[in-house]
Amino acid sequence: MKVISLLAATIAVVSAIPPAESKYPKQWGSPPMFGTMDYRAFPGGYGHGSGTEARWIQEHMGQEKKENNGRISFPPAFGEPPAIQTDDLRPLPFGYGMGSGTIAAWLEQKALELYGETVEEYNAEVSGNGNGPQRK
Repeated sequence: MKVISLLAATIAVVSAIPPAESKYPKQWGSPPMFGTMDYRAFPGGYGHGSGTEARWIQEHMGQEKKENNGRISFPPAFGEPPAIQTDDLRPLPFGYGMGSGTIAAWLEQKALELYGETVEEYNAEVSGNGNGPQRK
């Protein structure tokens, strides 16, 4: 009887713990639970991890781009992008397409600040120098 009471108490405590916030947009669902044993820079400025997760991110970014007229969600942890932006058009880092220099600088700063990822290491991945996900 004590075992059942202990089990019930454990389940109650675990059930009360809120689920961890995902670092990915909610509409993407959960990332793969298992991945390859490699380590690389992720698309989107999401940090580092396995090639399996990198491909999952790339697939979701590509899907969003097709379905949302070229728009791709930024990482939720980055917060809102700057409201006032420069009126230029340049390539954005981490596979986001084109946008203002203000957004490019904001993405670069947030990726480094929150996930320790630099534009240079991501560019090495997509150019094939880091064996990361290749652009299609």
